Amino acid sequence: MLPSTVMNNSNHNDPEYQAFLDAIESIDEKAISEAKELGPEPSPNRSAPIRTIKVDLHRQTVSEAKQSIFEVIRKNSGSTVVLEIVTGKGRHSGSEGGVLFKEIYQFVSEQLSKYIVEIDDPPEQGMFRGMPLRGKFNVKLKLPQL
Repeated sequence: MLPSTVMNNSNHNDPEYQAFLDAIESIDEKAISEAKELGPEPSPNRSAPIRTIKVDLHRQTVSEAKQSIFEVIRKNSGSTVVLEIVTGKGRHSGSEGGVLFKEIYQFVSEQLSKYIVEIDDPPEQGMFRGMPLRGKFNVKLKLPQL
C-alpha cells in the first residue's frame, strides 16, 4: 500500500508521478510472479514431524533386544524419533521375574545417552510386589546421520 502522502498527491497527471506508480506496480507484479514460481518458503521454525516407533521386545533375549534397538536406530539415522520400547513386565519369565525391562532401560540410558533428548523414568520406579507396573518406556532420540 502506498503512503497516504503519495496517494493524496494532487499531481495525478504528472508524468513522473505516473512513472513512479507504474514502477511500483511492476515491482510488485514481478515479486509476486517470482514468489509463485519458487513456491512457499520453508519456515525456519518448522521441523519435520517426530515419528513414534513402537519397538516390541516381548519374548526376546537381552542380546536380541539390543540388536532390535540398533536396527531401528540404523533405519532412522539422521532424524529425531520417539521409541516406545515395549519390554513386557516379565510375568512369563519364571520365578526370578523379568530382567528385560531393567537391562534394556539401562542399556538405552547408558549406551545412547549422548542422543537422548528425553526419557521416561525407569520401569522399576513403579513396582508392586517385585513386578513393574508398566512394561514399556519412551525415549526421544536425536540420532546422528550414519
